[in-house]
Amino acid sequence: MQRIRKAAAVAVATMALAAGGAVGAAGTAHAVTYPVKLVCDASTEEVRELPGFGGPIRCGGRFGQPQYVTFDDGTFQAFAVGTDYALWTRWMNPNGTVSTWVTLGGVLSGGIFQKWDGRGNLLIGGRGSDGSYWARIRDVNGGWTPWNPFTFGPPWYP
Repeated sequence: MQRIRKAAAVAVATMALAAGGAVGAAGTAHAVTYPVKLVCDASTEEVRELPGFGGPIRCGGRFGQPQYVTFDDGTFQAFAVGTDYALWTRWMNPNGTVSTWVTLGGVLSGGIFQKWDGRGNLLIGGRGSDGSYWARIRDVNGGWTPWNPFTFGPPWYP
């Protein structure tokens, strides 16, 4: 009986380590493994899925790359252009739970860009269907502004 319990404990520890967890004296702790960042072919527009997040999203060609950020609390967030041309986001919390896809709206005709303002606010945007650049700002508390016209210049871009 003792051998069976020991073999079962070894099997559980092995599975936890294979799943990205760590085994300690107090039991099994699970380390968060963030999804691999998708890199799209710059020469070809494709519909792909983000590793760990799913999809479908547009990438490559005029849509460039999905954008990723990691917040101070360890939350990992992805932004991508959906097949409906809207900006979509999904995130993984530090405890490993993953949100559903959330639309930030808009109608984009090209890739997206991001920029931090140095105070914890994130600007994210892209070229709209009208050819102008548009952006939304996520404040430090997680709230979002509406879409606003964006000019590449101070304070966001020197």
